[in-house]
Amino acid sequence: MITYGFEYGDQGAYVEKIQKMLQGWGSKIKINGSYTIGTKTAVMNFQRKNKLPVTGIVDKQTWDVLVKQNNKWHTFIRKFKDWWNYVPTKIK
Repeated sequence: MITYGFEYGDQGAYVEKIQKMLQGWGSKIKINGSYTIGTKTAVMNFQRKNKLPVTGIVDKQTWDVLVKQNNKWHTFIRKFKDWWNYVPTKIK
């Protein structure tokens, strides 16, 4: 079970997951499992872009949107790869 409210100074596997998801959306942050000022800034930018309260804290609402968007992206990539594997070689 996830305890929400990840913020500056936190560390661990969930922070690393947050960083990976943010990086997947274009954030130029290091993935190191530490909620640094860079992670906080990336979270605030994500919140702003998605019309969420801009707090820099990954609460349940921010987590849900981050995961939902990340899943949409991975579904798109997976479908594209599946399609690409069936494209005749001459087209590629």
